[in-house]
Amino acid sequence: MAVSVVTAGVAERSALDQARGLHRVTAHLVEDAPPPLSRFSLAATDSRVRATVRWTTPGGSPRSDTAFVAAGSKAGSPTTVWLDDVGRIQPAPATPNQAGTEGATLGAASAAGTGALVVGVWWAARLRLDRRRGVQWDRAWAEFDARQGRRRA
Repeated sequence: MAVSVVTAGVAERSALDQARGLHRVTAHLVEDAPPPLSRFSLAATDSRVRATVRWTTPGGSPRSDTAFVAAGSKAGSPTTVWLDDVGRIQPAPATPNQAGTEGATLGAASAAGTGALVVGVWWAARLRLDRRRGVQWDRAWAEFDARQGRRRA
């Protein structure tokens, strides 16, 4: 239980810490974004595609790069991009809800892993003890048979 709580806390903090070095900038599409993928594609549930965007740095110089934007967006439409301290586009940071979900998921996975480890160790110990008990029974029966054989003779 403690392992899962610690893992959940660390994962949540880590996800939230990733957002600390990022800042949000409004960029504009340089070109029309491609249309959404085919509705028969497995990736169709994600309606974001790569397109070229342009933004202005705090110093006033224009920059451009590719970023994920809403599929089918028109040139000139605004979109939000996240930049690191160097000015490179980064994936959007996790929201507090997403960080909490990630922490809970990893905590549950670590609890399941710890439980599986405990059960595995218990099972291995039980097998070893059963084998040891079997050897002891064999010895006891051998002694019993030997004693019974001596009395008859």
